[in-house]
Order: sequence, then C-alpha cells, then structure tokens
Amino acid sequence: MITSLIQACVVASRQRSRNKGIHLSPAQEEQEAALRRIPLDTALQVLTTIQASHNIPLVTRHVNPLAAAYQSLGYLSQATEILVTMLSNRTAGEEPEDGVDILNVYDLCARDKGSYSLLVQGAVVAGDWGAAVEALSDMTEAGLYPKQRHCNLWSEISERKTRPRATGSWKKKRDDYWAESVR
Repeated sequence: MITSLIQACVVASRQRSRNKGIHLSPAQEEQEAALRRIPLDTALQVLTTIQASHNIPLVTRHVNPLAAAYQSLGYLSQATEILVTMLSNRTAGEEPEDGVDILNVYDLCARDKGSYSLLVQGAVVAGDWGAAVEALSDMTEAGLYPKQRHCNLWSEISERKTRPRATGSWKKKRDDYWAESVR
C-alpha cells in the first residue's frame, strides 16, 4: 500500500506539466515546479510519520523513488536530505558475486546500491565533485560497487550538466537537438 501511494505521488508530480513544448518565463517555470512538488511533499509527510504511527520500517523501495522524483524536479538538496536522514548506512559487507543480495536484519532500513547511486548522481548534477567522491567512497566502503550503467549515467550527466535524457527514439533526440538549436 505504501509503495502504491509513493508511486501514485511520483506519477502525479510528473503529470502536472501541462505546458509541454511552450517556452515559459522563469517565474512560470518556478510556479509549475512548485505545483509539481505538492504530491511529493505529501508522500514525504506520510513517510516521515509512518514509522512512529504504524511501526512500519522505511525501506529503500519507499524512499528511493521519492528522492529520484525530487532530483528530477531539481530539488537536489531535498533529495540528498531524504536519503541521508531516512536511510542508514549499510553494514552487510561485500556485495556477493552472483548479484543476489544477502538479507541482513540490521540492514532493512539501510541504503542500497540505488540509494548510493542517487547520492552520487545528485552531487554530479550539482557539480559538487567532492560530495560525489564522498558518496562513491561511502558506497564502496559499504561493499557495493557501481555497475557500468551507473558510470555511464554519471558521465552523461557531467557532460550535459542536467538530468539524463530519457532513453527514447532517435526522433526524440532529433527534436531535442532542433529545440536546442533554435534557442
């Protein structure tokens, strides 16, 4: 039920944009981002009270989508704060070779590979290379190592200085190129 609520709030924040393709003024863009943030703030409020109210532990499948949605809206500090305050550091040790994660009862509310990757990604988008290296070292100290797709994503973000392009067709990339060349 919690996962469904988080997923619905994330989808609602993505669907708020009704002005696709229309160039907005900075004030209008800020107003639209604030409107898109409302469902995310609601989900965050539920997550912050759920452990105390209902004794349900927060796990990465609840927190990671919310932090990723905040990052996609450009609220990097809030996304980092969510990941750092709601999830603890991992203590299980080295990642197994076959990719199957070992259940450790002390790591139920701990960060996973996705959480650490989001921390690195947020730091790369912000251009804070020290924080990116620190998040990556925390990841490796926890026994988790990035995959090639993580490195490719971080590289693309660092080159573009924005969030990564959604994997789409060549037509989408062509349209993006045309839109950038007009401005």
